[in-house]
Amino acid sequence: MDIWITGGAWITPHGFGCMGEGKRPVLGTGSPVLPPDRELFPRPHPRFGRFDMYTRLGCSAVALTLKDAGVKDGEVCEPIGMVVSSLYEVMETDIAYYQTTLEQGGVLSSPNLFSYTLPVIVLGECAVLFNLTGPTFCVGENSRLGISALQNAASVIASGKTSRMLAGWIDSPPVNMAVTEARLFTGAVFVILDATPGNVLSFRTKMVYDKGRMVLSNGRDVTSLTDLFDPKE
Repeated sequence: MDIWITGGAWITPHGFGCMGEGKRPVLGTGSPVLPPDRELFPRPHPRFGRFDMYTRLGCSAVALTLKDAGVKDGEVCEPIGMVVSSLYEVMETDIAYYQTTLEQGGVLSSPNLFSYTLPVIVLGECAVLFNLTGPTFCVGENSRLGISALQNAASVIASGKTSRMLAGWIDSPPVNMAVTEARLFTGAVFVILDATPGNVLSFRTKMVYDKGRMVLSNGRDVTSLTDLFDPKE
């Protein structure tokens, strides 16, 4: 089936941007460059400052993606779902929370950190922030950045459960993780998939989904979320 990519965005240590700008994400290690809150939300978000980096990356990238796709705040007319893939998930928060449990038999355990010790927390926060009412779940990441999320999102659309899905990758590895790890990319990359966009002529990127395989209109297989941002597609 044909699926159109109607928007996308990324946040990495090299900056942030949207698909509509015609640039490809540049991945890297280290601290991500987050956009200012005022560029993400139409009104102040009371809990955003308490988010761990994993959740902050996800919510920020989703906000940019929906904006790039022209989805305005409060104007979601049909269910939009969300699939997130991650290699390290919330390991950084898990470690931080565990440190708070070591003294006095766990009496000083942090309830705020505990709230962010599951990777699905970003799904709930995004659902509340952006009125997402479609299927939402997390999957494991592999060596092909975001492909697990993209395949699952396309599968949900193919099943007829909804016609629009957000698919993305989020990772915020612990800062003290050994540099010998195979991949320590930090950031988030998201796209929004739509099986029935209002005007297909206005969207640059289309892919064909067939039994797990995803092929761009130029015949090239999709091997990473970043392939969808290639201006030469």
